Amino acid sequence: MREQPSGAATRLLLIEDDQRFGRALLAALNAQGFEVEWSQDGLRGLDLALGHAWGAVILDLMIPTLNGPTVLRRLREESQVPVLILTARHSLQDRVDQLDHGADDYLTKPVELPELVARLRALIRRAAGSANQSLTLGDLEIDLYQRLVHRQGQRIELTSTEFRLLEHLIRNRGRTLATAEIAKVVSGSGDLLTAATVRAHVRNLRAKLGESTVQTRRGYGYLIPDQAQ
Repeated sequence: MREQPSGAATRLLLIEDDQRFGRALLAALNAQGFEVEWSQDGLRGLDLALGHAWGAVILDLMIPTLNGPTVLRRLREESQVPVLILTARHSLQDRVDQLDHGADDYLTKPVELPELVARLRALIRRAAGSANQSLTLGDLEIDLYQRLVHRQGQRIELTSTEFRLLEHLIRNRGRTLATAEIAKVVSGSGDLLTAATVRAHVRNLRAKLGESTVQTRRGYGYLIPDQAQ
């Protein structure tokens, strides 16, 4: 996970499989002052979307490995990063479906660059002024937008899976979560986590954040208590 420094160019993720269109859009957005990373398939795009901080994601619907609607659905399970759908699908039903499933905006190809840039900047401004995207756990500060954890100003490095595990536990603070449930929710776009790998990630979190951060309820699962200890 990389932190976006204050004052740095806004980072965009483009998930688009059309090479000619992607190259043109990449160059145009870079010229507008954005820093753009481009993925040409949905599986890698989802991994990038969940593992890094982005100002916004531009998502085509017709992409290989994981299609756009699937990427959007799985992304919305874990992140509120702004998503702009950019696709050749023109139907009203397509537009309604994707907006209902968590897209923030929807544009059809061909697109005029000034409108795309204006829409992106509006989404980024809206996200910056939206509800608080931070959680606290004792002396830990957890930034859900940047996907960062700090203790007394010092950054604590977590893997993307460790962060997803921490976020899921803290959002369900006080509730014991079964290992199987954690495995299903926390798994990324790769293989499903096993009970053994969940236990390994819990051990890693305790080593990084403190032994009492995540508690074990033997025979049931794991929890973060209502009050940090």
